[in-house]
Amino acid sequence: MKYKPYPVYKDSGVEWLGEVPAHWEIFRVGDIANIINGYPFDARLFEKDGIYPLVRIRDLNCITTETRYNGEFVSTVAVTSDDVLIGMDGDFNVGRWYGQEKALLNQRMCCIRAQTPDTTGLLSYAVSFPLKAINDVTYSTTVKHLSFFQVAKIRIALPKDDIELRKIVGFLDHQTAKIDTLIAKQEHLIELLQEKRTVLISHAVTKGLNPDAPIKDSEVEWLGEVPAHWDVIQFRHLLLGGTRNGIYKGKEHYQSDGSPMIQMGEAFAEPIITRCATDRVVVTHDELETWGLKEGDLLFARRSLVFEGSGKCSMVGVLPEPHIFESSIIRARPDKIKAIPTFLFDFFLSVFSRSEILATTKQVTISGIDSQQIKSLTVLLPPILEQEKIIFYIAQETKKIDTLIQKSRHAIDLLKERRTALISAAVTGKIDVR
Repeated sequence: MKYKPYPVYKDSGVEWLGEVPAHWEIFRVGDIANIINGYPFDARLFEKDGIYPLVRIRDLNCITTETRYNGEFVSTVAVTSDDVLIGMDGDFNVGRWYGQEKALLNQRMCCIRAQTPDTTGLLSYAVSFPLKAINDVTYSTTVKHLSFFQVAKIRIALPKDDIELRKIVGFLDHQTAKIDTLIAKQEHLIELLQEKRTVLISHAVTKGLNPDAPIKDSEVEWLGEVPAHWDVIQFRHLLLGGTRNGIYKGKEHYQSDGSPMIQMGEAFAEPIITRCATDRVVVTHDELETWGLKEGDLLFARRSLVFEGSGKCSMVGVLPEPHIFESSIIRARPDKIKAIPTFLFDFFLSVFSRSEILATTKQVTISGIDSQQIKSLTVLLPPILEQEKIIFYIAQETKKIDTLIQKSRHAIDLLKERRTALISAAVTGKIDVR
């Protein structure tokens, strides 16, 4: 749908607003709304099952909070779904609290409460744009911080007529709800495609491609029946030189002319590692020989802050220069005569292997898995020629699925861009939605 502009405009004098309808007025947020800073609640009284919901930045646009407060109810910082909330750190996100009960607002957040619901509604759409501008020019070596005074000084444009204001908010509520529904459908489709991808890989590496092949009991509870001619073997028997934990290098060894060292984030950002690592460290010839990486090496997450990330596997592809790997990573180098690294990599992605890995993971503060546990993992191994056929099949089929996932992600990006553009045009009066 193409929207018409207003008949007459004027210069707002505000960079992010540009020209606005001639009958609109410019206001500072602090002049049309109360701004309430969050309260520094005692963290010792934070409990998952506490009395009152405690809204922190992570709880924006949620119906429940991760943490609840067991202390006294502080009415001056009580918020409802009618309030606009801003995270004062990081990206300065704007949102609401959608829970049914009143919640307490934690420190490093603020609440904007206008005199009328329609003004509050417009503020919830409008303030994101000047906050992004503040974010873009804010310099910080750690976390960016927003102040009460910066929020109060934000200038926005409002029509004088309450009916027009109500129509703008109603238009945005309706249009963004439609777009959000489409985004949710695409996100659900991605989830289904990812599940299909996992099931496809899991079936191929544990059942093979021939549905009529004779089967046998694997004698592994989580594996069940497998092709009769496949070996059920411990991973240790398929390795050259066992496994190796990564090297630790202090900051004094980081130099721009050193060798690239793969960190945890880089190792598991993509399943096949082909990009040059960002960090470089000084290493000796012997260290490069001992901790160097070769194409086909498998890397496992030795520890993870998130339980599900423990033991996650990536494979080394063709790197532009010799690399080493850091101490949070375990390297396993397959014997390519016995097993093709890509087949093993696919196997460790399967539902069955991930289940075994997580079952053996030490569930402590930082979940971890050690080299002995990695070497003891069960591997289901077909003959080399059959491994090649399975690898080819998985590559062909997952490519189709990945293409569909990419299309859905592109659709989501376009929908989000349209949502942002529509809101921007409406709150600055570039389109007349009356």
